[in-house]
Amino acid sequence: MGWLAGPGDLVVIGGPNSDAFEAYQRRWLGHPDISYFNVDPLTATPRRATPMICLRDPKAYETLRNWVGGQDSVTLMAHITTGATWALAARLAKDAGLAVSVAGPPPTLSRYANDKLWFGSICARLLGPGSVPPKRAAHSASTLTREVAALSKKWERLVVKLPDSAGSAGNIVLETAVLREFGAIQLHAVLMRALDKHGSPTRFPMLVEVWEVTVVHSVSGAVCMPR
Repeated sequence: MGWLAGPGDLVVIGGPNSDAFEAYQRRWLGHPDISYFNVDPLTATPRRATPMICLRDPKAYETLRNWVGGQDSVTLMAHITTGATWALAARLAKDAGLAVSVAGPPPTLSRYANDKLWFGSICARLLGPGSVPPKRAAHSASTLTREVAALSKKWERLVVKLPDSAGSAGNIVLETAVLREFGAIQLHAVLMRALDKHGSPTRFPMLVEVWEVTVVHSVSGAVCMPR
């Protein structure tokens, strides 16, 4: 999102700091007065959404409150405009006494658009079933095991996703050559261990989708290239 910043903007980030990248970004954009504020410099599990940290963490919110206090008006632009983004805008507007706009859709529309099951269904209905990779919904652990086993018979690589995750946070890429050798009990155990590594409670429904073999990394927050 920092590539959309302009003169005097504040880029709020979470995760590891990168002074070199920030300096490069300022130089490339030609705006040396872009500021950066890291609300969560240490990666934590489960991952927390940056707008939620800004809204609920007293120190983070106070920093933002002080920064917007010197502005005539402010626009918040998030990677995904959730309800937390709108709540943060409303709180800042009230406390700072200035107009705070949000560059993004209403929370309900944003939530639908980020739901991979819903979005895939809309694409298939509008553009035809061939417009999206084969995908299935799993509403329980047993259904997840069954769908992975079924798709593994035909495809080389699958991905299990939390339908509403972002930044590849909920992606588990599976190489099917190994999975084909497992029985149902062993496959179920492997899938549950993989989900546990995310550090957050397993939530259903999940999406089981064919992962194109020419993609070597997640298209969500990462670089893709052909083999």
